[in-house]
Amino acid sequence: MEKKFETVYITKFALTQGILEVQGEVTRSSTGDFVNWKEPGSWVSQYAHGKDWYRDRGLAVKRANELVAKKVKSLTTQLDKMKKLAFN
Repeated sequence: MEKKFETVYITKFALTQGILEVQGEVTRSSTGDFVNWKEPGSWVSQYAHGKDWYRDRGLAVKRANELVAKKVKSLTTQLDKMKKLAFN
């Protein structure tokens, strides 16, 4: 059986590597679709499922922006806690 590859957008690494555009093989499973791909020159397959990949770049950008906003909120909370520390 011939494998079918399509262009997908990986958001799994959005905060560290940005949105990756890859040629991946989409597979259906009982728990939802997932995609696997290999980086050029690599023999190791990588996988993404759920909200970690999209067929549409616009949806991937939207998800990446959500991840950024969530991280900013988390860091702001951490910064506020640090500012309140007082050592005697």
